[in-house]
Amino acid sequence: MTSIIMRGLGAKVGRRVYWPGTGPSVQDFDLIDIGDDVVFGSRSHLITTDGVVSAPIVVGRTSMIADRVVLAPGVTVGDRTVMGSGATTSRGKSYPSETIWLGNRGGDAVSVQSRGKKADDHSDDRSDDDTGLLRHERRSLLHQASPFGKAFYQKQANYYVFSMGFIGFYCFFWSIFVAFYWNVPTTVGIQFTWLMAQKTYMMDNHWWRPLSLYSFFTVSISVVMTIQSIFAVLLVIAA
Repeated sequence: MTSIIMRGLGAKVGRRVYWPGTGPSVQDFDLIDIGDDVVFGSRSHLITTDGVVSAPIVVGRTSMIADRVVLAPGVTVGDRTVMGSGATTSRGKSYPSETIWLGNRGGDAVSVQSRGKKADDHSDDRSDDDTGLLRHERRSLLHQASPFGKAFYQKQANYYVFSMGFIGFYCFFWSIFVAFYWNVPTTVGIQFTWLMAQKTYMMDNHWWRPLSLYSFFTVSISVVMTIQSIFAVLLVIAA
């Protein structure tokens, strides 16, 4: 659903992209280019315009943009690259494919190491056949869906995954229910105040009438909201 909305706003978004519940924030949708099977973390920022320049941001396929990552204008993230939590990129920089980046040092993310390559790995010791096989394996991995894509879109998980329609209905239902639930105290307080005003002296023309109405209304809301809060906490604990 998020991918469809993003495309409608002008962004280029590939297939099987995972969007979290919160974020990422986007400035200029027409300057966003996201490949297939990209996974986004929460509260990331895709900054396409700053005080110096406006430039597109490109995220290669099968990459991961983790929590609280900041992508600056003109940044290109290569295929199968991981931008770890808190990574802050530098304007106009390209981050090579199959690399891992974290945090920030000196105004740029810190490179950890290449994906799938150990620190004591000796690439020069490989034969031409081994190198060719490795390239073939990497190309094969590049065209595979992410674990999320396999589970949600390709239905290859060994457990049940809810459909897009059910998830949409679920979110829609609970959004309405929560809005209604927390507006009940206001409605109940108004009704109680009106009933009590009809049966008591609160509707008499006295100087303290507004104060009495407001006080009773406040007490009614407080009582109902306290009961609701206790019920909500118990429900969360029971779940």
